[in-house]
Amino acid sequence: FDHSMSGSVLLRETDGTQHAVYFSEGAPAKVRTGRSTAMLGAELVAANAMHPDAIPQAVDAARKFGTLLGEYLVGEGLLSREQLAHALRSQVVNKVASLVNLPPETDYAFYQDLNVLDTWAGGELTPCHPLNAILASARAWYDRARVRATLGRIAKQPLSLHPQADLSQLRLTPEESAVVDAIRTTRTTISTLYQQQIADEEAVSSLAYALAVTR
Repeated sequence: FDHSMSGSVLLRETDGTQHAVYFSEGAPAKVRTGRSTAMLGAELVAANAMHPDAIPQAVDAARKFGTLLGEYLVGEGLLSREQLAHALRSQVVNKVASLVNLPPETDYAFYQDLNVLDTWAGGELTPCHPLNAILASARAWYDRARVRATLGRIAKQPLSLHPQADLSQLRLTPEESAVVDAIRTTRTTISTLYQQQIADEEAVSSLAYALAVTR
């Protein structure tokens, strides 16, 4: 994100399960996980773009015609291009977040300017905003002790957003939006945010951690 680099991160667990993330100019743009997660049908249902009962039939039909689920749904007029793009970006975010709790023994490598997923799943890229992937990963991270340890170093310092910080692309929950508003208007501290119970402590911690580590 900082260096706007393009390339592929490959991760390999000790049991041989492999995962790959392609970054386009710093933004996660395609993810292949070694285990099924954040399926497109589930993303469409979560976005209220499809009814849950319609997904199995659509999956079977797409498989029959040898096409991707999203392309089938758009072709049949069951989904707009905009709805598909939104779901695919959410899918990238959630797939990245699913990798945050891989075992620490997992091997990884970065191959600059190489897209190892170029021909996988149609080859089309769906870049998501990096901050959304970072925030989703912070929410999903099991190691809350490490999150709290990082925040503990700034717990008593008044929080403020950089004048040039653009959070317009950040997909916040209502609770997280309330926390951002409190930071903007009162320059409050993390400790005070916990005490005021503006949001659940884990929501406060995840958001503050994501903003802190991205400076």
